[in-house]
Amino acid sequence: MVRDRASTGLGLARDLDRRSGSREGRDGRPGPAAAPGLRSAGAAGQGPAVRGGPGLPGSLDQRAAAEFTDYGKTVLYTTYDVTDQLTAGRNVIGAELGRGFYGLTTENYWNWDRAPWHGEPRLLLQLVVEHSDGSPIQIVTDTTWRTADGPTRSDSLYAGETYDARLERSGWTMPDFDDSGWDRAVRVGTPGGTLRAQRHEPIRVVHDLVPVAYTQPAPGVWIADLGQTTAGWSRVRITELEGTMVSLTHGETLAPDGTVNAHNGLVPGRFQRDEYIAKGRGTEVWEPSFSYKGFRYVQIEGLSSPPSPGTLTARVAHTDVRRTAWFCCSDPLFEAYDRAMRRTVLNNLHGIPTDTPAYEKNGWTGDVHVAAPTMAIMFDLSRFLTKWLGDLRDSQIDSGQIPVVVPSGGYGYEGPGNWAPAPEWTTVYPVLVAEMNRWYGDRRLGIEHGAHVRRYLDWELARLRDGLAHTALGDWLAPGTGGTPPEDTRLTATAYLHRALLHAARYLEPADAVRYVAAARRLARALNAAFLDPELGYYATGREREYRQTANLVPAAFGMVPKRAVAGVINSLVADVRARGDRLNTGCLGTQLLLPTLTTHGHGDLALRVARQSGYPGWAHWFEQGGDTMFECWEPTARSRDHYFLGTVVQWLYEHVAGLRAGEDGWKRFTVRPDARGDLSSASLMVDTVRGRAAASWREDRDEFVLEVAVPVGSTAIVHVPAAPGTRVRAVSAEGAGSVREVEPAGSEGGYLIFRAPSGNWRFTR
Repeated sequence: MVRDRASTGLGLARDLDRRSGSREGRDGRPGPAAAPGLRSAGAAGQGPAVRGGPGLPGSLDQRAAAEFTDYGKTVLYTTYDVTDQLTAGRNVIGAELGRGFYGLTTENYWNWDRAPWHGEPRLLLQLVVEHSDGSPIQIVTDTTWRTADGPTRSDSLYAGETYDARLERSGWTMPDFDDSGWDRAVRVGTPGGTLRAQRHEPIRVVHDLVPVAYTQPAPGVWIADLGQTTAGWSRVRITELEGTMVSLTHGETLAPDGTVNAHNGLVPGRFQRDEYIAKGRGTEVWEPSFSYKGFRYVQIEGLSSPPSPGTLTARVAHTDVRRTAWFCCSDPLFEAYDRAMRRTVLNNLHGIPTDTPAYEKNGWTGDVHVAAPTMAIMFDLSRFLTKWLGDLRDSQIDSGQIPVVVPSGGYGYEGPGNWAPAPEWTTVYPVLVAEMNRWYGDRRLGIEHGAHVRRYLDWELARLRDGLAHTALGDWLAPGTGGTPPEDTRLTATAYLHRALLHAARYLEPADAVRYVAAARRLARALNAAFLDPELGYYATGREREYRQTANLVPAAFGMVPKRAVAGVINSLVADVRARGDRLNTGCLGTQLLLPTLTTHGHGDLALRVARQSGYPGWAHWFEQGGDTMFECWEPTARSRDHYFLGTVVQWLYEHVAGLRAGEDGWKRFTVRPDARGDLSSASLMVDTVRGRAAASWREDRDEFVLEVAVPVGSTAIVHVPAAPGTRVRAVSAEGAGSVREVEPAGSEGGYLIFRAPSGNWRFTR
């Protein structure tokens, strides 16, 4: 039915009167389409939306099944309940296959077009029908299916799609369609991976956007502004003459001449452009089936008249995860950060956590490493990240190494041009396994991934030189750097490996735990010996041993600084921030740690000033430049304006401004400590945890401070109430029917009274 994919239709009846369709390969010869005989349903490549009502098992409104994996290790399949789609008599089942990453032919920097598992799209399908008398029939993909070329002439996740409506075959999905001229499907091999059921949420169209404005930078060129940066694709409604091509070019920003920026130095040639060729039969409505884009603007060309209100609709699509957090604050700027980060994260959830929905669509491990704590508060990612942990496991090679991009088609392993190894990136594997227990109480992952984590960590330890780890990345995209930072990156590599060893020790066998704790101590000693300057009192790196904020932040945040040196390290950090006009000087690693570290060491007011700072570099500067999502770098000329790894200011908003912090074992124990209040008058955060809703909400005026805390059943909250020595704080939980509980402070620390609050809704007043 289509070129560059398999497209099949099948007549369903007791006599198995079959009809189906396929596509041509790149060389014009019949390509593989169907693999018979297996008892599961799946596809390699990418399928279109399965039409039908939402809410049924298998998600009949799902897009892009089966989702992206290392196809040589794992191929996902999806099960659908199609009972309501069957009718009495003859039925037809059809499929159209897109290339996805499996069959991608577009040249690209990451070698997806040359991956070891790369192949032509192929389909595996099984339909099981059980009649009212209990007798079953099974229909499977085999060589009785028929295949044909069709209207989608090309599709690419990077380049976009070309669809020629003149080539549509009317009625091909109907039982009485004559498919005698179609080719028979051919039997092909599997991609190699084990078939596994997809257990995480599907990719869906979650809502639509319509343009807020149109501009015309040149004759025949129209620019639709959707008013926000998003991910998905465009649907067009046109009335044009037969053969008219309407093109849709998508981008996040505009060029100086007002046209859409749509170029990618890592993907040469056509980029994010869909083309629709009209059949000329009245009003035509079309949207692509096999690609998604990252964009705010759509450049429309080929229309015979100006666009009308219904000409273009943006279809917003992402993995349909459930929202779990609600943040409010008296500072509207901080609420804007929360909205921007939430949108940025969703725009980058497409079966894997991507780094940009436009430019790469890759699962860079370091991006998830720094942003996962924020993401896991915002959304229920228990299934999504469990799937991606499986991708991490599948990407591991015999040596034990994990690539910096997961899934990988061969890119991201040790070798020239691959930005690897990079412990700050790939130690996400042992850390995420531990954190999934903290966020979701999932202890199974430690058992499932333990052996693979051990192989990876042993590989990292075996390649130490002079007791230090090495990296190809470091504190990526600090202001003005454009990539690798100027400091000695062995510091961050060693510190992140140290942290990973301690995380892994939480769930590995006792013998391994003891070994890794000892190795972590050796790393800390080596790091301090190499970089902690006893005269200056802080960590100095680089050719001139210049001061870098991240060099002090990482050891301080990870507990690696000797006690005698802590005050000096923090004081030098504070001095540098102030000397820069209360500004940061950090890349993706240091940015996650800067505000929490300042706050933890008693400098919450300074952290607030840094977070609000206008001008370059800072988050507010992005908004001053018209941004509505998080940028890829601090410069307003950032390649992408839809990248979450510098948006970790929101983790600080949740944990220190609102003051709600996950503790252990799926929120069985958590902390409430609003220690970055400054001139704020209120903040709150509600989180739907695996145990129920946890919440912290505080407000403060001249006469009163009130902190309200919700503790789910089975949980305990360690509540830190700001109070000067001798201040009376009342802690009450109203149980209903006149029943009231009170608790007394369990201790005090640094200007806070500490309470242990069991399940209930608590109110602390001073």
